[in-house]
Amino acid sequence: SSLTLDADDIARSVKLLSKVQPLHTETGAVHAAGFYMPGKGIVMAREDVGRHNALDKLAGALARAGIDGASGAVVVTSRVSV
Repeated sequence: SSLTLDADDIARSVKLLSKVQPLHTETGAVHAAGFYMPGKGIVMAREDVGRHNALDKLAGALARAGIDGASGAVVVTSRVSV
């Protein structure tokens, strides 16, 4: 893939993902996975109590919609151990 993202794209994608999480807004109890395309924003998002489930739902939705995964980047809410 020739996709490149700069720091602004990454920050924008995280900010935009938070705006397309109706279940999280209502409950505060779910994770989200979104698909970010530069110039278009978050074009699709899915939520679930499990972050892996949200990602699985997003992958299926992208496949059904015929969206090429190489045309954007996945953004996921999660905690990270370092």
